[in-house]
Amino acid sequence: MVDKVARKEQYMNLKLEYPKCWYCGIELTRYDRDHIIAKSSGGSDKIYNKALACFCCNMAKGAMPVEQFLDWLAHIRSDNFNCYIIDKFSSA
Repeated sequence: MVDKVARKEQYMNLKLEYPKCWYCGIELTRYDRDHIIAKSSGGSDKIYNKALACFCCNMAKGAMPVEQFLDWLAHIRSDNFNCYIIDKFSSA
């Protein structure tokens, strides 16, 4: 079992390697830890099932399958929806 310090280090390494939301690609000023495959859908707690996400994407995705969420996000983005605006308000 990975202790809390090691887990935090794993997330910091993720942020250094890819400092953007895994889903929409905006630059992260703050991040949420998201399970790519939700635990409620059988996803694991392993680092390979984790992603750094902006607040907007993490809240919008919920337990939705990642493929379905990415399709939804592509549709929303085509309507000029911008997660960054919501993320700015959520961190206030």
